[in-house]
Amino acid sequence: MEMAQVLLKQAILMAFYMGIGFVLYKIRFINETGVEQMSRVLLYVTVPFVILKAFLADYSDGMLGMILLSFAFGAGCLIFSLLVSALVFRKDPVLRFSSGYPNAGFVAIPLISSVLGDTAVLLASGYTTFINVLQWTYGIYTLTGDRKRMSPKKILQNPVLYAFILGLVLFFLKVRVPDLMREGMNGIAALNCPLAMIVLGTYLARMSFKQMFSGAKGYFCCAMRLAVIPVLTMLILCLVPNDYYLLKMTMLIVAGSPVGANAVLFASLFHLNGEEATRIVSLSTLFSVATLPLLVLLANVVWGI
Repeated sequence: MEMAQVLLKQAILMAFYMGIGFVLYKIRFINETGVEQMSRVLLYVTVPFVILKAFLADYSDGMLGMILLSFAFGAGCLIFSLLVSALVFRKDPVLRFSSGYPNAGFVAIPLISSVLGDTAVLLASGYTTFINVLQWTYGIYTLTGDRKRMSPKKILQNPVLYAFILGLVLFFLKVRVPDLMREGMNGIAALNCPLAMIVLGTYLARMSFKQMFSGAKGYFCCAMRLAVIPVLTMLILCLVPNDYYLLKMTMLIVAGSPVGANAVLFASLFHLNGEEATRIVSLSTLFSVATLPLLVLLANVVWGI
């Protein structure tokens, strides 16, 4: 119950930040160019620093075991999500992509950092990296049906991957980062949640309420992304002992996150239904403010916490 309350408080803060982004875009204080620049700051600076900061934990054999487990769990949860999406949305590549990939970088990581702490961010980093890798390979193939369009080069241009690798190196070599540098990293990482939510708030502002709340397909996709897939994931995680509660909850929050913003980017890039993708990203982000706390509350009941 306490975890759900903390998450609800954080979700309300997220809604507040999104509201700021919504208003700033509506009054034209920022435009699409500004949003793109803020998104680049998030992708290339704040998210990598959040991941790096998490890897500054003290090395221990127990922590190493948890990291290895988190890799396996993250890969398993993501593959499960993609399989369910492929079964449900076989004929609609945009909905299939949207429901399959959670928004780890802009929603899950800020939430996990605020609610569960740096150790949980470390455990989520493998999951986040797998999402980025598969979006630029299998995800593009899902949208286009053309293997030649897959972009392995884009993977190598993704700073999240390098932050993950560098973090692993720092962790295994037991590198002690100076306190001043650690403080600077903490300051940059603290920008992640408000800046990410402001960017997502601008997505809400790009559509009229009539556009946003029209179309049954969007609601169905949101239900899959925010309810069906995470609840099924939660039930599968029942098989894992509650001694691994932090790992289980970390995986669940990522699995229950809304549709990733890359759905809009890729739909536009490959001349698919970009408006539908924008609607789904906006709706799922808005609904996740309520669904994520409910999901955590349900998980605690089902897991017997």
